[in-house]
Amino acid sequence: MMSIRGSRDFLGAGLVAGGGLFACLYSLNNYAMGALSAPGPGLFPAIVGGLMAVCGCIMGVQAFLQKRKEEGIRFEARQLALVLLSIAVFAMIVQTTGYGPAVFVLVMIASFADNALGLREKLVLAAVLSVVAIVLFRLILQVHLPVFFKVW
Repeated sequence: MMSIRGSRDFLGAGLVAGGGLFACLYSLNNYAMGALSAPGPGLFPAIVGGLMAVCGCIMGVQAFLQKRKEEGIRFEARQLALVLLSIAVFAMIVQTTGYGPAVFVLVMIASFADNALGLREKLVLAAVLSVVAIVLFRLILQVHLPVFFKVW
């Protein structure tokens, strides 16, 4: 029988379940829940945290029942550095460019962490996610943040 201690899926499941349980318990202990008709500030994080904990447990059971043999957990420094760099660049340019171009740059930098996508796919992904962010924040949620170089 394989050891599940080194399983990436099992470790990920534990992190999701633990993070969800922490969020749920923290919101239950520190915020008013309210009711479904008049929700308090703790209701949404408690529900989302509870759902995360349940999903993490389901993932853990699936990881435990897996029959395939996995390698140990590898630390991917390049991928981590690219994702952190993309977040830092986003934070530096969002004030001057607006969040439309900033999301595009964020996705482009972060997408280089994955070697499976070609340049064309990365450009399409960045453009689509930028449009989704603009539609979601500006048109649906009506958040008035600068979208494109403070023009819109």
